[in-house]
Amino acid sequence: MSNNSTDNTINNDNIANNTEAGFNASHKGVISQIGVFFGKFARGFIYKNDWLMIVMAVVIAALVGFALGGSFRVNREMTLAGAFAVVCVCLWNGSFNSIQAICKERDVVKREHRSGVKIIAYILAHMLYQFIICLVQTIVTIITFDIVGFDFSGEGIISRWLYLDIGITMFLITYAADMLSLFISSFVKSTTTAMVIMPFVLVFQLVLSGGLFPLPSVVQPVSYLTISGPGYKAISSQVDVNSLPYKSVTDMLDMINDVEFNLTLTGSDVIDFIADANNESNKQLRDIPISGGVTVREVTDAILTEDAFADLRSKTLVNRITIGQALDALANTSNPTVAAIRSQSIGGSITVRDAFNYVLNDNAFSGELRDVPVVDGGVSIGQILNVFLSNSSQMPEEVNNALNQNISYYTNLGEVIDFVRTNDAFATLRNQTLINKTTVGEGLKILKNSGADILDSEVDYNTTFGEIADYLSRNGALDQYRGQTFTFKATLGELIDKMGREETLKKIEVTANQGLYDAKYEHSTTNVLFNWLHLFIFIVVFSIASGISLMFVDKDKR
Repeated sequence: MSNNSTDNTINNDNIANNTEAGFNASHKGVISQIGVFFGKFARGFIYKNDWLMIVMAVVIAALVGFALGGSFRVNREMTLAGAFAVVCVCLWNGSFNSIQAICKERDVVKREHRSGVKIIAYILAHMLYQFIICLVQTIVTIITFDIVGFDFSGEGIISRWLYLDIGITMFLITYAADMLSLFISSFVKSTTTAMVIMPFVLVFQLVLSGGLFPLPSVVQPVSYLTISGPGYKAISSQVDVNSLPYKSVTDMLDMINDVEFNLTLTGSDVIDFIADANNESNKQLRDIPISGGVTVREVTDAILTEDAFADLRSKTLVNRITIGQALDALANTSNPTVAAIRSQSIGGSITVRDAFNYVLNDNAFSGELRDVPVVDGGVSIGQILNVFLSNSSQMPEEVNNALNQNISYYTNLGEVIDFVRTNDAFATLRNQTLINKTTVGEGLKILKNSGADILDSEVDYNTTFGEIADYLSRNGALDQYRGQTFTFKATLGELIDKMGREETLKKIEVTANQGLYDAKYEHSTTNVLFNWLHLFIFIVVFSIASGISLMFVDKDKR
């Protein structure tokens, strides 16, 4: 009852004011009428307490800022909540600026329109007045936000200041909501109806914005019909929400920090990991340098006694070599030193035995030449020829006869060797074993038992952990450990600390952000400008709709 009384009083005051001022709207142009109406709204700002809307904007911004300001731009979740809260403040300010602006003086507008007032002038005056109100509200709101902890520092996408970019977005949201309320006020018949409709409009704007509340895919297109949708996306883009850490991940890790895990590894897991030269994560381990000194005797003893080298000891060092194979190698080698020996002239009438004796004893064939190895196992020319001269009493008669055969027509050692390789009388001797098959272990035993001075020689070595692991793995020295299992107990917090807590959490946050990346909040000029255009279209559409709706004011049956 009191509301209707107040409305009637206001309407009567307006009629009286217009009459006393001699307002003859029918004789004034659109520009003049805009000025008259704007002056009227400005007087209402002062004398009818419309300035309280500015005060309410400060109070609401302060309340929201105290609740969310300190966590804005700290993490993704709270920043999205803060952006939603900013949108709510702007919607609230704009909506209640003009929800009663037209409907409370509808009767006056109807009479003035009949007397010649231009509806377009009336709407444009409202738009100009509400523009200034929204601008002032935006300025005091963003200042209040800054005071209570909202962080709008830094460079903006469009301008040099993020404050300015955020301010433009807030103004567009506030002004678009203002124009929506002006449109509602233009077609409802009373302030009571307007105030009943307003909560439903706000719920529609906030719930269906597609921001804080995820929408089903079927409903998502509806968000394009809301002012809050583009406003929320614009603010989220401007503060670069996609780059902020995801608080839920950090909170979850904190909650399960003390959860204990049993990690079971087999020897194969460890060996294969260390031996994987392509794995970047163990490169630092494999590159650890190892150096020292050891004698040949110590190395020999270790290989001959350690079980880890059993497979190595059994490997073949030298295969069986016959005298014939040695002669073939001596005849066919490309070694230039051996070729020079083969071409040495023997001269005169001589037997095969004498020729070999000549090579072994004459100064023309120095000890260095006779010791040149020509086959595997280090067998030299001298050792090969000496076989033919030792134990002659045990050799077959045909071999002794052949050795005593005169070879005056041969001129060098190579020709004598070829004679022995091809003469059937030497077939039995050629098939005799010169060197038996020898393993690494047997060879080392021979070296150890020889008492050679080299056993006490010290060998310096430089290697890496990876090279040693590869060697042991290739030679089977680690095979006995592959089937063993190792169980480690540790909490998640201990594992993260071992890996480096700060670096590990950073990687988890970056990975989570990549998975949660949302193109709607892309930090780009295009994205922000698109949302600004979206809000500007709402402003234009709702202001035009307000004028069209008010054109039918004369058809009111009241």
